[in-house]
Amino acid sequence: MRFEDLIVMHTISKYPGSASANRINALAHSLKELGYKVIILCKYNSDSKELKTGDSYYYNGIEFRPYKDKKKITNKLINRFLFLSVLKENFDSEELKRVKCIYFTHKNYTLLTMLSLKKNKIKSVVDVTEFHEPFQFKYKIFDIKYLIHLFNIKLVIPNSQNIISITTYLKNIYDNKSKNIIVVPPQIIINDYKAHNDLEYNPVKFMYAGTITNKDYIGEILEGLCLLSEKDKHKVKFEIVGGSEEDFKKEFSNWFKYMNELKNVLTITNRIPKKELEKKLSNVHYTILLRPRRRYSEAGFPSKVPESLAAGVPVILNETSDLKDYIKDGVNGFIIKDFSALEVSEAIKSALSLNRTQYKNLSTNAYLTAKNNFDYTANLDELAKFLKNLK
Repeated sequence: MRFEDLIVMHTISKYPGSASANRINALAHSLKELGYKVIILCKYNSDSKELKTGDSYYYNGIEFRPYKDKKKITNKLINRFLFLSVLKENFDSEELKRVKCIYFTHKNYTLLTMLSLKKNKIKSVVDVTEFHEPFQFKYKIFDIKYLIHLFNIKLVIPNSQNIISITTYLKNIYDNKSKNIIVVPPQIIINDYKAHNDLEYNPVKFMYAGTITNKDYIGEILEGLCLLSEKDKHKVKFEIVGGSEEDFKKEFSNWFKYMNELKNVLTITNRIPKKELEKKLSNVHYTILLRPRRRYSEAGFPSKVPESLAAGVPVILNETSDLKDYIKDGVNGFIIKDFSALEVSEAIKSALSLNRTQYKNLSTNAYLTAKNNFDYTANLDELAKFLKNLK
């Protein structure tokens, strides 16, 4: 490694303050731990000015350089597709000489960017974290955003020589002997999470955090709670964090049943900032997450799982993506074998059957799973080898 080799991480997502930004920030700390100088290049947003120190911007000890988008549509397109012009505007010649590689999310790695980087012999790394399906877009298979996404995933990214994938499913799509590829699951900075409070185990508190839609089978969770005996319902609290009561009523035709049968169980809380959510995590016993077995869920990896584990909160979920490699039934969470309300009910009853000491063991195992697998220091050896082999 040359003295202070520089890695530039470019994102078009909001930084800081987005899910993509959280992953980038954790990866930046990993790279810094390996001895690299890291600078994040991102679009300017209203939060940026609050993070300015002198002439520079810092977030959690990582420097970032926000640039303002051009007003004219032609200049916006230059920013979006001809990345080198943005790079040269924000880095001086001495810094450019020290660039080891440029990191891109799959959202901003375009064909023109790839060609211009190869022409100028600049190495790049693409981080692939999603493989969407048509139903996730307004106009389904004819949606221009979906078509661009599909074009990049299937035709552009396969031509990249250095790929980070968030799951083995995505790795298997791009893997061949001529590529340099690594799996890096969602990462967290474990010291940012408040230690789990030593809660009484009655009532047992369950939480779902996310947008109130049935994509995560919230309906099945609610139906499973309804199947509990009245005695068990008195032991349970379930909080949905991510929308209003009005959102809840719009999404679920059975809302009256749920609010009536679970009136002493169910709480609905509107969206809250990430820091508040992290505090709330330390005051629940379990989080619940169900995902369908579809391409988008197999390709992605829900970041809320390592975030929950980092707070010492075991997760109740079904096996999708790489989750089966980390969550073990009765060890650091509970596994739901299908999407039925009955299975959800049985998993909740398994949780209720534990005593406080048994739960503490489960909580400790959850924390250790996060520390050993998802903390930004957990994949340093593999990451160092990946960077050494850049093509």
